[in-house]
Amino acid sequence: MFSLKKSIFKSVGTFFKRFIKTAVYETVEEISEVAQTAVETVERTKKDASNEEKYKEAFNLTREVLKQRSKSYSTNAINIAIEIAVGLYKERR
Repeated sequence: MFSLKKSIFKSVGTFFKRFIKTAVYETVEEISEVAQTAVETVERTKKDASNEEKYKEAFNLTREVLKQRSKSYSTNAINIAIEIAVGLYKERR
């Protein structure tokens, strides 16, 4: 009896781990795709702006695109995605 309960809980736990990993991966993938496009757009169109101005513009653009897609993410998640996108952009230059 104990073995059956243990097996059921283990199966449920495994399912939730996979579910959470998938949900997190899809979220990160979507935010980073939008942030990367925003950073590239801002770098191309706002060459004379300060880094702070570019960052704010990329943040606002990312948030707006996600909003248009009916998605809402925390400020921290968007900031992290932009930081990564900026790092990738600088590496490619």
